[in-house]
Amino acid sequence: GTVLDGYAAYTRNFGYEEKLQNLIQFDSLGTDVNNPFVFKNNIRFAYNKYNGQIDFKKKLNKIIKVETGIKAVHTDDNTPNNITIIQNKAEIDASNYFSYDENVFAAYGLSYINLGKWNIQAGLRVENTQTKGTLSLIDSVFTRNYTNLFPTGNITFVPNDKRSHALMYSRRITRPEGDQLNPVLNIIDPYS
Repeated sequence: GTVLDGYAAYTRNFGYEEKLQNLIQFDSLGTDVNNPFVFKNNIRFAYNKYNGQIDFKKKLNKIIKVETGIKAVHTDDNTPNNITIIQNKAEIDASNYFSYDENVFAAYGLSYINLGKWNIQAGLRVENTQTKGTLSLIDSVFTRNYTNLFPTGNITFVPNDKRSHALMYSRRITRPEGDQLNPVLNIIDPYS
């Protein structure tokens, strides 16, 4: 038989987070030196992800089945960080505004062959990734555009109902999220 299916999805994640760190300094006698270290970070984040996929599956005969498909994913991540540091009684604005856009376009093909006790699967996925990150307060932009191939292969031998032996290979990728690329200032104390 022939099967054609697909989906489309939209995800939105947004919110607000406030961090406040107030460090009071004391001299060797334990007296407050009246020079606090303050770190404030007010974060408003908005994350949108749009994706869609179409798959086509067809059984050619009793032995061979094929599958192909395409997928597109667009992600945008906007995170303004309003950062204020008070140190040595001076107020410093260390804010940044980071936006990250990513597009991933993929196409794949798989074939399945059933030869009795032997099952063979071979496939290839091609992906094109386009990314752009903008740190607007210092006017810094980075872009990347690359294409990768991801082969897969499995050979399985099933001698009986209780045992099977398999040899598998696949190449995968893990992409960072936009907030992992944000060079936001994170202060633990006045020294780190």
